[in-house]
Amino acid sequence: MIDLCNSSNPENGIRFSENYLKLMQHLREFSFKNIYYHKRLSYFHDYAELIIRSIFRALKSFYSREKTLDHLNEYQLIYPLLVKEFTRWIIKYSHIQGFSRPADFQNKIIYDLNNEKDYLMSIVDFISGMTDNFAIKIFKELTSF
Repeated sequence: MIDLCNSSNPENGIRFSENYLKLMQHLREFSFKNIYYHKRLSYFHDYAELIIRSIFRALKSFYSREKTLDHLNEYQLIYPLLVKEFTRWIIKYSHIQGFSRPADFQNKIIYDLNNEKDYLMSIVDFISGMTDNFAIKIFKELTSF
């Protein structure tokens, strides 16, 4: 931080000194080589992709335009956590014809359930907000009997 403050100014902007910039570049290269692209992580990447694609595919299968909430509800006993959390998400952020949102939801509506593209985007946004542990929990729910 000290180097960043000492090397920055209004004319040249925020910057590191040449030495610290090289150090940061070496650290970045090391991290990519030995952490992010380490061979052992390739299995985790495959696992994470399987989880995300499975959740997406399951949620996509529930789409039924204005009947989507009803369709989701049909799976409440099979996938209780997924259906509960995604239904809450959909209600909070979507315009649903013939359905009024609870008064405590004061946020902006950003999806229209009559539009399949909006629904698919809502799935992407829902999944992107998941923690790793929650996504794994949902995946276990999808794959358990």
